[in-house]
Amino acid sequence: MIKADIPQGPITKEYIKGFLPHNPVIVEAGAHKGRDTIKMGKLFPSASIHAFEPVPNLFCELLRTTAPYPSITCYQLALADTQSDALLYVSSGASTAASSLLEPYTYLTERPNVLFSPLTIKTTTLAAWAEQENITKIDFLWLDMQGTELRALKGAQNLISQVSAILIEANLTERFKENPLYEDVLLWAERHFFKPVLQDIPKHNKINLLLVASKNIKAGY
Repeated sequence: MIKADIPQGPITKEYIKGFLPHNPVIVEAGAHKGRDTIKMGKLFPSASIHAFEPVPNLFCELLRTTAPYPSITCYQLALADTQSDALLYVSSGASTAASSLLEPYTYLTERPNVLFSPLTIKTTTLAAWAEQENITKIDFLWLDMQGTELRALKGAQNLISQVSAILIEANLTERFKENPLYEDVLLWAERHFFKPVLQDIPKHNKINLLLVASKNIKAGY
């Protein structure tokens, strides 16, 4: 059940901006073709934006669309809680934006016009990636990963303590096998001192949540 005490409405990039420094380090996982990546690049001209997209043809398109923006760096990787080869269920048909490291479950009946095919891809953790890239701080995480968002957060390790805000997709049903649910995301937020400040309108049995570090709220951001 969706919590009624969390405000509901559109989660705009302009609203998110209010919780971030003027030159944020941004990580976007599930960048797709770069539509939101580019919008963030324009909104945050002093940002460092790191966009992850593991699907080969989408990654090529992401590289093409973000090429004019020197602040954006792209990685053909999926974020997870381990560094390994992994099976990605790549979506096609009515949506190319539903690929997941989890096997589709109720999604198959909810949206039968979306097809899936397995592909072996590389995964990394946020902590390992940050060490390799000499990144010591992340300000904003945008996680649209079809059920593996909490895996990515687990892989962030101590970096989480410096994150100001997280935009995260939460499933309302078991759309993918054993995916965490909305309540699991809220429990993670509580345990890691993040407060849900806004949620959008549910669509296709999922909902987006904006989580803000409690220390930032107390500081008046």
